Amino acid sequence: MAQGHENTNRIDSMLNTVSDPEKKIDLMLEQSSQLKGQSPEAALSYSNLAYSNSISINYLKGEINALISIGSVYLYLGDFDKSKENIEKAILKSEQFSMKSETARAESILALIYQELGDYEKNAFYDFKSLKYYEQIQDSSGIEITLGNIGIDFINQKDYKRALEYLNKSLRMAIKINDIDGIAYQYNNIANVYLAYQMDYDSALKNFQEAYKINLTLKNKKQEGIYLMNIGNAYLNLNRNDSALDYYKKARRIFREINNELYVTNCQIAMGEYYYKIHEMNLSLKYADSSFNTTLKNNFKPGILYSASLLNQIYLSRNDSSKAYKYLVIKHQIMDSIADEMNKKELYKIEHQYNYDKAEKLKLIQQQKRNFWIILTIVSLILMVIITILLYSRQRIKNRNNALEKEKIEQQLNFKDKELAFNIMALIKKNEMFSDILNRLTTVESQIKHVETKDIVSKIVKDLRHNNDNKMLTEFTHRFQEVHAGFYEKLLSTYPDLTQNELKLCAFLRLNMSSKEISEITGQQPLTIDKGRTRLRKKLCISNTETNLVTFLTHI
Repeated sequence: MAQGHENTNRIDSMLNTVSDPEKKIDLMLEQSSQLKGQSPEAALSYSNLAYSNSISINYLKGEINALISIGSVYLYLGDFDKSKENIEKAILKSEQFSMKSETARAESILALIYQELGDYEKNAFYDFKSLKYYEQIQDSSGIEITLGNIGIDFINQKDYKRALEYLNKSLRMAIKINDIDGIAYQYNNIANVYLAYQMDYDSALKNFQEAYKINLTLKNKKQEGIYLMNIGNAYLNLNRNDSALDYYKKARRIFREINNELYVTNCQIAMGEYYYKIHEMNLSLKYADSSFNTTLKNNFKPGILYSASLLNQIYLSRNDSSKAYKYLVIKHQIMDSIADEMNKKELYKIEHQYNYDKAEKLKLIQQQKRNFWIILTIVSLILMVIITILLYSRQRIKNRNNALEKEKIEQQLNFKDKELAFNIMALIKKNEMFSDILNRLTTVESQIKHVETKDIVSKIVKDLRHNNDNKMLTEFTHRFQEVHAGFYEKLLSTYPDLTQNELKLCAFLRLNMSSKEISEITGQQPLTIDKGRTRLRKKLCISNTETNLVTFLTHI
């Protein structure tokens, strides 16, 4: 006990000197752990301070460990609702950030909560779950402690064979990692299984003695007294009564040293039972009566029950029925009170289960709502993707159709351009033939001597030349407009001063025809056509630029 007090003073001193806020929070939680058994209210105060400080500096690990510490203190105080509330918060946060060590610790405490509530199914579930986490992170100390807790789970379920299996596993691991406290603790647990449930008093004594021997190196006075008293119980069951009394006295002396009145009383009751067993009724009455008064004053009901039961037996052996009856009534009153408390605890369990089921149902409804919105969002996204794909596909088809249509039109234009070029070449050839004929007629005309005949031939040449020029220009204009519809209209809309001859020259140039080729169709001299091109550049406002006339007309 003195050792613990020195530790709390040491931590308090460090708290005043440490400047690192995270380190200070860790020290607060260590202080809370040290104080829990001595002053749970002070421990809770340190844990709450650590929690608020962790939130203010955004120290996630400190926040989770503070929640675990708060939950642990509330469990010690018997406030299971607050304990469970804080532990579940710690589990939620530690799982969210994949902090397996903290999750394992929190779930170990949740297992203890369910153990206290008598829900051994959930108790075992969370012990095994925390064991799984400890194994994943290879935390030997956590594995060892949890194996021991699982052993106690099996004791509560009266499966003592499995209990011993897990307690021995925990003991072997504690020995392996040299956890001295854990070794002593598990020897004591194993001994209690042998003592209370298997009636194997020799095995119980052997394990109690081993626990006591190991604890001597720890200098833990309270545990030393507990182990001595347990050894005394084993000796009493083995009918080695004098040895039992020696150990009860040793244990009582230690409990008096550390001023633990409750455990002193337990020793007194055990000594009273020892004296009753050897028929020393006066001494048995002395210790039983002293124990009864002490436990009654402190309202320690198990102690009142045991001492009242012993007093009832003592007075029955003395044939003092009046006093025997008095303590029998007290015994039954305490039994009824304990049963009533057990009923209240059972009622609390039912209420707790109801609230738990209600909360689980609410969680399920909320999860279903979340799932609905998730599914709706996914379906909406899928529909959006499908619609986007359809629109994209439609646009691609449309673009492809437009491209095909454009390609078709271009092909048709190219074909018509080629056809037009072919027709122009045919017109030129035709014109060349016609010109040749006219030249021959002109030659004939020059050789005719008769005036009237010469006049007739001259008129025929002139008419043929005029008709041929008009016919060729008309045919060219018709074929050009079939291929380049609207060309003249576009030119006139921008350049309304253009003459018919200039429009036709534009058409020839649009087809990239040379002055010579134009001359062969129109009958004009190439020089005349070149002059016409110069005038046309002026009217099109490109006379002082390097713009190519044919290129300019191609873009009309």
